[in-house]
Amino acid sequence: MFWIILGILLLFMFMLILLIHIKIKVHYYFNQEVHEMNVQMYIIRVRVFQRNINLKNHVQDEYSDLMEMLQDEGDGFNLNRLKQMVKNLLQGLKIAKQLLLFILQNITFQQIEWKTHFGTGEASSTGIVSGGIWMVKGTLLGALSEFSNLNCQPNIIIIPYFQQRGFQSKIDCIVTIRLGKAIHTAMYLLRKIFGNKEVYN
Repeated sequence: MFWIILGILLLFMFMLILLIHIKIKVHYYFNQEVHEMNVQMYIIRVRVFQRNINLKNHVQDEYSDLMEMLQDEGDGFNLNRLKQMVKNLLQGLKIAKQLLLFILQNITFQQIEWKTHFGTGEASSTGIVSGGIWMVKGTLLGALSEFSNLNCQPNIIIIPYFQQRGFQSKIDCIVTIRLGKAIHTAMYLLRKIFGNKEVYN
């Protein structure tokens, strides 16, 4: 009888542990000199993981390419061209689409703040590009809304510099996932990743 009660209690505790929520905070920042991301993980309000990821290796090239693209769009803005750019970006993610969708379906967004400052150096082209950036952000957030669980109102901010040339973007988001789902997701990803490697080998 004792072992039965103990077994039931252990099973009950195990089920409770699987229902514990993991909170993940992500901060991403990009400008001409800085390209970095910070990830923090909390379990029951206790931080169990933190990592700063420096993405600065090619930041100058990325920044120059981005500014050139914005200038080109501002000089000869074409809405269909911008839509095609977004479409190409989404198609480029097809390889990881299944994995990405699986992750999105298992997490809940508790906070999304995406702030972008930019300017092409000319007021007219800056205004035109501003509309394009709104469209891109709207498209991406629409995809998040469709494929994941949004438990917040995204805070999207675009601040144009009409007389300056520059670009910086900052993203802060908080997502939660139950420990049980996190374990299941990790096992699924490992199976898919190593399974694909075996196929290619």
